Amino acid sequence: MLFHTDEVFFRQGNRYHWTFTRDLLARLEEHIPGASEHAHRVSKTATELSVAINIPFSLMRSISVGGLLHDIGKLHVSLLVVRQPPPWTVIYTKEMRKHVEYGADIISRSGFHQDVLDAVHYHHEWWGGGGYPEGLSGEDIPLIARIISVADVWDALISERSYKAKLTQDQALAEMTALAGGRFEPALVEQFVKMIREE
Repeated sequence: MLFHTDEVFFRQGNRYHWTFTRDLLARLEEHIPGASEHAHRVSKTATELSVAINIPFSLMRSISVGGLLHDIGKLHVSLLVVRQPPPWTVIYTKEMRKHVEYGADIISRSGFHQDVLDAVHYHHEWWGGGGYPEGLSGEDIPLIARIISVADVWDALISERSYKAKLTQDQALAEMTALAGGRFEPALVEQFVKMIREE
């Protein structure tokens, strides 16, 4: 079930997208157990961060939907890759990185807004450069992708995975702060840390 905020945004938009997104997430969950829950948490956190930094409401629906669909390209990554435990090989990394391109292809053919496409395609770009798929940096990375990147990594840090223990909130916040300027936009991290500490 979608978070309340997601339902509101979808109902104000295209009902087809709501149904289609729900179906895509169901397929992703079958492919990668736990992926749908991660997607919902990322969507919720990204939307909350957007509120904290006063993003225009017109962009919030795309942020909410982009959070839900940011990993949808993993549907086209082989099960042998997406379910491979550490240590990860160079081949694994190369194949996993293709999920942003696969996801962008799915979104571009499905009638979603350009902002959603940007979220899916660019959420692994790094503020300081060195990310993928295009090696963008700074404000060349769409804002929606920069927001979802913060939410995505945060959820990974505080979630337990089969190959790692979850971090405490303080540990995770310290890690996010350490990544400011490299992986993340510093101003976004500052606002994110403030938001989490005020919750």
